[in-house]
Amino acid sequence: MVRRGIVLVLVVVVALAVAYATRAGQGSPRRALPAGEPAADAGSLVSAEDLQDLGPAPDIAIKTPSGVRRLSSLRGKVVLVDFWGTWCGPCIESIPIVQRTYERFSQQGLEVLGVALEHDDGRQVPRFVKAMHMTYPAGVPVSPAPVKLYVQRNGIPFMALIDRGGTIRWTEGGYNPTIAERLPALVGMLVREPAPPSSASLVEPRSG
Repeated sequence: MVRRGIVLVLVVVVALAVAYATRAGQGSPRRALPAGEPAADAGSLVSAEDLQDLGPAPDIAIKTPSGVRRLSSLRGKVVLVDFWGTWCGPCIESIPIVQRTYERFSQQGLEVLGVALEHDDGRQVPRFVKAMHMTYPAGVPVSPAPVKLYVQRNGIPFMALIDRGGTIRWTEGGYNPTIAERLPALVGMLVREPAPPSSASLVEPRSG
């Protein structure tokens, strides 16, 4: 009698566990996010206070296979300037996140400039860009002067988000896995901001 009772209890427990697992596996369907809407769980990682006024963005130019691309030519766009290197392991982790963010927001005014900081002339950069499936402009800087205005002691990867008026609103050095959620959330907030009546002036870096 006692054994039958124990078996019955075990059967009930197993049945309840199976029912719970099945229900949890079904869950509620996830809503597809509109192109400009950040993921819901990113709300706890970023806020409007993360976007600050960090001053005018220094102008910077890179050499690409299609010619020189300048930050100053992208006025009116939200721009992510991403400093990386083909030799940098954490950069290889962050570049796919930048690419996904670009694909998601490019139709809403996001542009990306990938600035490759190499130990040589950077002849390997075009091959690296192709291997990483980077569809945004990327190349070595025309001059090292503006690089020093962005990347100082933080090292790379280093990112700077610039609003439509040419003001730096957010920067981050190093690689943190949470950037996969935080970066699109920050970009989503910036692309929804209206352009200021009068755009800020980009800082022209001094030579040397």
